Amino acid sequence: MRDDFRNLKVLRLSSLRFAYLNSIYKILFRKIDLVASSEHLEHIAKTDFSRIAPFLKTVTFVAPTNSWALTLEGCREVILAQAIQRYANDHDIWGGMNSNAHEPDGHQGFIEQHWNGKGKTPLSKDQIRAGFEQYRRQAQAAKDLLCGEGFRATWTSVLQILANVHSVCFATPKHEQSRGSQVVKYGDYIVRPPPHNSTHPDESCRRVIAPVGDALFAAGIACLAEANVRVRDLKVSCAMTGEVGWETLAGWVDLDLSQMWRFEFQPKVQSFRDGLGTTQGENATAAWAATAVAAVLKKCGNELEEFSFDRSCNIHWPGDEVIGLPKLKYLSLDKGSIQPSNLRAWMATMPSLEDLRLHDTRLCADIYHGWRYIFDAVRDHPKRMKVWFDHIITHDDSTICLNYHTNDFERVQKQKEHWDPWKDINRSLSLYLSGKIEYNRSLREWLPDE
Repeated sequence: MRDDFRNLKVLRLSSLRFAYLNSIYKILFRKIDLVASSEHLEHIAKTDFSRIAPFLKTVTFVAPTNSWALTLEGCREVILAQAIQRYANDHDIWGGMNSNAHEPDGHQGFIEQHWNGKGKTPLSKDQIRAGFEQYRRQAQAAKDLLCGEGFRATWTSVLQILANVHSVCFATPKHEQSRGSQVVKYGDYIVRPPPHNSTHPDESCRRVIAPVGDALFAAGIACLAEANVRVRDLKVSCAMTGEVGWETLAGWVDLDLSQMWRFEFQPKVQSFRDGLGTTQGENATAAWAATAVAAVLKKCGNELEEFSFDRSCNIHWPGDEVIGLPKLKYLSLDKGSIQPSNLRAWMATMPSLEDLRLHDTRLCADIYHGWRYIFDAVRDHPKRMKVWFDHIITHDDSTICLNYHTNDFERVQKQKEHWDPWKDINRSLSLYLSGKIEYNRSLREWLPDE
């Protein structure tokens, strides 16, 4: 598919015969990235969109690559992590040490302990500081740009021209897309996050880029509202702090989600907030996520057909306030925590539901008890549906995995009941969901309902 796309671009550029064909325009100009950078802003301000505007359907707001939240210490760790990983397999440099070993004093301490020369680092402190100052200037410029009126005016004017854009995404640049953002160029070292592992966890990057994602989302929402864009498909996958209420954002009240049919909630939110314990941080993030989702569903609930969230952000869902979703057909919950009795109440307002997916999902209060609320919601639902339960944790820390359509009970009924209740769980759960048996011994052994 990617090669076909490249071939079409070459074909269009090499021949006038194909340069202006609508069939090619329809493929090549389906989506556009609005990148929060001065270079990109200048470029789109000079672009004539009149020819391609009818074909553009999707806009992706992309955060700048530099973060004003990066500290000098954080900068040093990123640079030295690259040094460690560049020479990961060079035993002469490490004196036989494993370069992936965890060092409590960070990369600086690891290099001082194990790099040949004892204390001699790939880059001097002055070089790192000079690079950091350059990076900080670029990051501050990005922040000023995102918060500036001229920047938002340009984005708004572009959105007003692109009348057929109804699909919107908020994204953080992938590491391989950030290579032009260099703090220090010394040999092969540039300041971008190295591959994540025990020496450089993903969480350290999320904390740095999260405020940038907040600013991007706020700017994008304001521009969408000002341009009167009618959003029908929304995906939020940028990094965020989990501290900014969406309903408080400028333009949120005027944002038109009344015809939105798909919502993908995938913000990359740091698991634990500074100054809070593990449980407190997780609960605070989960509460923020539930509030953010509710703010969207209140605007689009009557039309929404697909809703999903994934493991990038902890969430306790759904909340106590039931929001009717009469047209919802597809519900996918990846990770997160479910309020089981609340989900049963919500599913009663989803008469169109035909696909329910729970992957590695936990229950909020008691991870072992409460699943029957969800099973009963499927069993009592007016419509047969496909259910996919992946990694339901049982009281003995075993797991249940089931991929089943509740209309397929006749096939399952032909299977012979196993004499051992521990080996009959998939058959029993399938027939229970279809309303063909009661909550039997096998189900009680695996998932007690009290």
